[in-house]
Amino acid sequence: MSNTLYQKYRPQRFADVVGQKHIIKTLSNALKNNRFGQAYLFTGPRGTGKTTTARLLAKAVTCSDRDGAEPCLKCPHCLAMANGSSLDVIEIDAASNTGVDNIRELRDSIKLLPTQAFFKVYIIDEVHMLSVGAFNALLKTLEEPPKHVVFILATTSLHKVPETILSRCQRFDFSRIPLDHIIEKLAGIAKSEGVSIDTPALEMIALASEGGMRDAESLLTQVISLEDKRITAEEVSSILGITDQQKVERLLTHISQGDLEQSILLINQLVETGADLYIFANSLLHSLRQMLLISVDTKLADALTMEMTKEHVHLLSSCAQILATPDIITLIDLFSAARKEIRLASIPQLPLEIAVVKFVTPASVSVPIQADAISQESQKIAAAPTKAPLQPIAKASATAPVAPAKAAPAPTKKAPATDMPAPSETSATNPSLSIDTVKQKWQDILNKTREFNSSLALTLSNCQPLSINEGGTIILGARFPMYKDKISVVENKLTVESAFDTILESKTRIQVIIDESATPQKMAAFSVPSNPMVTEAMSILGGTIVA
Repeated sequence: MSNTLYQKYRPQRFADVVGQKHIIKTLSNALKNNRFGQAYLFTGPRGTGKTTTARLLAKAVTCSDRDGAEPCLKCPHCLAMANGSSLDVIEIDAASNTGVDNIRELRDSIKLLPTQAFFKVYIIDEVHMLSVGAFNALLKTLEEPPKHVVFILATTSLHKVPETILSRCQRFDFSRIPLDHIIEKLAGIAKSEGVSIDTPALEMIALASEGGMRDAESLLTQVISLEDKRITAEEVSSILGITDQQKVERLLTHISQGDLEQSILLINQLVETGADLYIFANSLLHSLRQMLLISVDTKLADALTMEMTKEHVHLLSSCAQILATPDIITLIDLFSAARKEIRLASIPQLPLEIAVVKFVTPASVSVPIQADAISQESQKIAAAPTKAPLQPIAKASATAPVAPAKAAPAPTKKAPATDMPAPSETSATNPSLSIDTVKQKWQDILNKTREFNSSLALTLSNCQPLSINEGGTIILGARFPMYKDKISVVENKLTVESAFDTILESKTRIQVIIDESATPQKMAAFSVPSNPMVTEAMSILGGTIVA
C-alpha cells in the first residue's frame, strides 16, 4: 500500500462520511441554499471526522460546478484540493504555529483575494494549542472577516478555547462513531483491498478504536500487513494485543449460569494462548459496566450502541436477566481487585480464578474447629441445605428486597471424622453440672480462654455466669451489647466453649444475654515462671509484667 488506509479511503463527498448525519445534513442544507457562515468550529474526539469534514466543506465552497452540496470532483478547484496544491485552501497546524506572529501573518494574508475560487478557506487544526496572544490576534479577524474568507477551526479540547472565540463561530459537536458503522466501513475497505477478515476480527478492531474511524483504519492497516489469505480473531488478538470479545461474553455467560468448571477452564485457555490477562480483565470490566446499566434500566441499552454490537447488547441483556444488580456490582468489585493483582501475581490467572470462585461458590465460614468443640450453631449451619453450585442465580423481584444470589448458607468446615457420634441437644452438657460449679471455676475458665485468645478473655471477664437452662446451656450475662456481640461470633464462641470444656471436663454450650446487673470479674495477674534475667531487668528499669 502506497499510503495508509485512512488516507486512501478518506471520504471525498459528504455522502461518504460515516456517523455524523446531523452535521452533514446541516452543512449540506447551508451549501444548497448558499447560506454558509464565515467561521465554523468543529469539536469532538480524535478520529471522528473533523478534519475530513472541514476539507469537504472547503472543497464544496471553492468548487465551481457544485451539485447541490456535493463537490463535482472534476473542476480545477476540486482536482487541486485532491492533490494538495490548492492556493485558496490553507491548512494551518496550530500545534506548530502557536505564536502571535503566526496569526498576524495570517491576518495580513487574508486581505488578499482568492487566486482562482470565489472564496479563500483557512482550516486551523488543533486550534486549542494557540497561545493567549494568538487567540487575541485571531479574535479581531473573526469579528470582522473579509467576505471572501471562511474560517474552519477544529479541536479535541473545547474547554481550552476562549469563550470569545466560541461565540463567533458556528459550533458542531462530532460524536464517537457507532460500532456497527465502523465495522461496515472496515468490511468495505477489506473487500476493496482483497483481504478476507472474519466478522469477530472486525469487531475486535472496531472496539479497540473506541469510536474513532481513523484509529480503526490505522489498526486495519496493521492487520492487513500480515498478508494472510484469511485473517481470524485469534490473529488480530495476537497482533494488536487486544481481547477477543467473544471470550469475554463466554465467561460472563458461564458466570451468570454458575458454571464454575467452564469459567476456570476458559481463564486457563486464555493463559495457554498467550492472552494478556490484564487487558482481558479491562474488557471484562467494560462489559460488566454495560451489563450494570442494562440491569438498572433496559432503556439504557440504546445509549450503549456506540460501543456494542446488537448481538453483544442481546447477550448482556440475557445475563442481566439472570444476575441481580447487586450481583453485578459484586462482580465488578471482585474483578477490579483481581485486575490490580494480576501484574504482581506469580500465577497470573490466580486472581481471576479466585474472583470467579468467590462469586460462584457460596461463601463458607473458615475457622479452625477442634473435634470436641463443635457448637450447636455450627452444627445447624452444616446441616442446612446448600445451593447447587451450577444452578443459575435467580434475579430478585422488583418488590422484594434484593439479596446476592450466592448468599445461600454453605457447609461449614467440618471437624476431623471420629467414631464418636455428634453430641445431641440433650446430651451436650453434663446434667450434674451446676451454676455454682461454673462460678467457682470462673477464674480458671478466664485463664484458659486467655491461653487461646487474650483479647477474647478480656471480653469474657466483663460477663458473669447466671444460670443453666433446661437444655443444659450455660447462660452468661453481659453488661453491654458489644461484649455479647463479640462472644457470639461463631469462631469466638467455639473458643470460649473449648475453654469451658477443658476446665469443667464436660461438653458445654454457652449463650450470652444482656444483663445490666452483671458484675465484671477482674482477671488474675498474668504469671510467668521466675527468671533471674527478667527479675534483674525489672529492678533496673522499674517494669512490671502485664498480660
